[in-house]
Amino acid sequence: MSCIEDAVRETSKNWQPIEKAGDYNLVDVFDLARTLQIVCRLVLEQPSNNLLKEEIVQPLIELVEKELHPYTDPIRSRNGLQLIEELKRVGTRVLEIHSDFGLLEEAIMKSLFIWVGCLQIDKSCRREDASGKPFDLQYSLSIHEELVILSRTNPWIKLGFISAKYFRQYEKQNKYYCWIPEDSPYWELV
Repeated sequence: MSCIEDAVRETSKNWQPIEKAGDYNLVDVFDLARTLQIVCRLVLEQPSNNLLKEEIVQPLIELVEKELHPYTDPIRSRNGLQLIEELKRVGTRVLEIHSDFGLLEEAIMKSLFIWVGCLQIDKSCRREDASGKPFDLQYSLSIHEELVILSRTNPWIKLGFISAKYFRQYEKQNKYYCWIPEDSPYWELV
């Protein structure tokens, strides 16, 4: 059995209850990436400098969004075999774009962490969430602080976090950015 299969099995056994997970797809993808890192014994090395460009990072975020996060069902609702195949497809497609991402397991882990960093801050900037709840500054600041802390030890989450400003540019009018502190890593990529 591959470590991808072991990671999916381990993560699936430990899904947080939906009512406690918050945005459960974000939580689930983070848990998948973290468990993959542990089970496959992967190291979080620094991304190469050529990734710090909008046109390179953006396709990775969109790829994970398209392949792994359909709008129709929660990630946790899939059976293990389906999720394993989807993760392998994501990793294979990522390696087609960035062959320097290492092994299949590394490509999956890195792209999932990038996606989490991007989507987490992106969602906290929305004028209203998916359920219609209006922007909440305290909630958004707490998400921001959590991402800053995670970014200190996880360069792939940081890459997604600082790349979020390029994600879904067409939605800019539906988001607030003025609350993000000037010294935030969010503003690093110019």
